[in-house]
Amino acid sequence: MMRNDLTILTKYLVAVVHPVIMILVIVGTFYAAHWGVQVRRTRNAEKEKRKEMMKAKYNQKHFQIASTLLHLWISGSILGMAATYYLFGLWTKFNDYSTQNRNIKRLNLSLRFS
Repeated sequence: MMRNDLTILTKYLVAVVHPVIMILVIVGTFYAAHWGVQVRRTRNAEKEKRKEMMKAKYNQKHFQIASTLLHLWISGSILGMAATYYLFGLWTKFNDYSTQNRNIKRLNLSLRFS
């Protein structure tokens, strides 16, 4: 695999990973909200029913999912910024600048020898 092929493959991979993480975060948000509603129902239930519902440990499930979700959200946001920087940031400016420098050097060399 040539370097250009690897660069193109990397760019596609970077462009796909961030949206996938964000979709997982959105789905996870609804899942965490479901457990949050169960926690609220447990708090508002009658004493006998509350004892039964507390055995299911909805609050722990809600906390674990929400913690994982927060981690994914922060990681996905940082990855999104890094992906934007990688795909459209200084890399393209640097590549354009180095290409211009090479062209100027070639022009100078050709003018010397002519």
